[in-house]
Amino acid sequence: MQIIARVHESRRRTDGTFPLPSVVDCIRFAITEAGETLDAQIRSESNTYIRNNGRNHDPRMEWGQCGYMIVSALRSDTTDGLQGHSQPQTKTQAYCETVRSLCVALEYESEGLHHEALLNLTCAVFAWVEFCIAMGWEPDALIDETCAAFEAKHAVKVVV
Repeated sequence: MQIIARVHESRRRTDGTFPLPSVVDCIRFAITEAGETLDAQIRSESNTYIRNNGRNHDPRMEWGQCGYMIVSALRSDTTDGLQGHSQPQTKTQAYCETVRSLCVALEYESEGLHHEALLNLTCAVFAWVEFCIAMGWEPDALIDETCAAFEAKHAVKVVV
């Protein structure tokens, strides 16, 4: 999958200034970003709720960061042979499957059950892609934009 290679390259580029968190923390950050996606979507659909509106809330950008952290949890030596599975049909199902898979992966990884965590992270990646498609967002382009934003902020600048 291109998104996996792209995130791993981004992580390599930012390694000196933007350290790779532990697998558990990557999963935690991915869950946080998924929540921020939902928060941003609620804000874009209604101005009824009075909440912290001090920054631009972009569901697409938040979902890109969620994907970045999911893939960051997949270490380069564990991504061989990733295979797809049946995909959720609706954006709600895809979102819920992403979060469910992340929560199960977090539980397994916290218990030291790395293989089971990897299987659930794999499911999370595929559900993340399915949500992108359901929203009309091209997954590869979204990951490219997300990686570019992280690299612009965190990559070591070489002065010539």
